[in-house]
Amino acid sequence: MLEIIGLSKSYANVKAAIDINLRVENGQILGLIGPNGSGKTTTIRSALTLVDWDSGRVKINGHDIIEEPVEARKGLGYVPDNPELYHGLTVWQHIGFVARAHRATNWEARAEELLKRFELSDKRDELVHTLSKGQTQKCWCICVFVPKPMVVLMDEPITGMDPRGVHVFKELILELKARGGCGLISSHQLPLVEDLCDRIALISKGRIVIDGKIDELKAKLQMSKEKDLEDLYLKITEIYKAQ
Repeated sequence: MLEIIGLSKSYANVKAAIDINLRVENGQILGLIGPNGSGKTTTIRSALTLVDWDSGRVKINGHDIIEEPVEARKGLGYVPDNPELYHGLTVWQHIGFVARAHRATNWEARAEELLKRFELSDKRDELVHTLSKGQTQKCWCICVFVPKPMVVLMDEPITGMDPRGVHVFKELILELKARGGCGLISSHQLPLVEDLCDRIALISKGRIVIDGKIDELKAKLQMSKEKDLEDLYLKITEIYKAQ
């Protein structure tokens, strides 16, 4: 379970995240959507302690990420839009390094399986700096999902991936849910969010303005069920621009 409680973060005079409250139960995926610069990445990076926040708390499976950092980070994964790999390592060495850091056992068979699924088996012994953007994203996803995390935070996770990679990524998220894990995904790829997420939260100017199941939000806004998430997104943002 992931809990973000009263999280706020400012950069100089800019309030990037204001009293963010989000809760993702086990077996759920929450989609965090919103305009460019609305606070999505700040919220995710703050929750991971990659940036300091001004106030608030973050709990991973009941463990406060500041007070109990080791316990909170057990089973935690992060997929950014632009992962930084260790260029001096091969793909296989990089996967092994991350797996051992997470104290994963019997990780080799799982790694071979994911390399095959992502169509990277032929890159196994290549240095990671030789990979294309999409291949780098796939390699990072393998590193994240080999230890079978239970909570995964994702920020534009399919950037540069080909359709096969996107398909495998979706499978991994469904597998995460099936084993009782949960995730928070931020993406402008609304079809991806609609396919994977049980709920969405829309953030605007650093604040969560609406949170709920897609069908329930459509009903609340008197929209047809046949309308897709893009229609819902446009409707919500129009309403809050007018306010």
